[in-house]
Amino acid sequence: MALDSGARWNLYANGVYMEISMQRDPDCMNPYLPGSYFLSMELQTENDFMGLHFRTEEDQANWRALWPERNQSYTKMRLEKEKAARAKGLEIDTEYQDPPLLTLTPAAHTSKVN
Repeated sequence: MALDSGARWNLYANGVYMEISMQRDPDCMNPYLPGSYFLSMELQTENDFMGLHFRTEEDQANWRALWPERNQSYTKMRLEKEKAARAKGLEIDTEYQDPPLLTLTPAAHTSKVN
């Protein structure tokens, strides 16, 4: 009951993105009575997931060329948010790395077939 309704988790493995979302039934909020939770999962390819970072269909189709500039702005925003979080005394995981983009670095993710 402590989680906000509408909680989301994004997971990644081998070029597949999965979003899990949870919503509570707003009519069943008493913690001492049975409640209802609605879970949904959405699977997306890397191409579809990355396209969501752009507004127009043309940009979505061309996300590979546009990604370096967009990623720079995301990195800048993340660094600013991390700085603000540190100022509040929060610890930041500095070892985290974004998932590799398989379509931008295919040679690094191919396996040899014997």
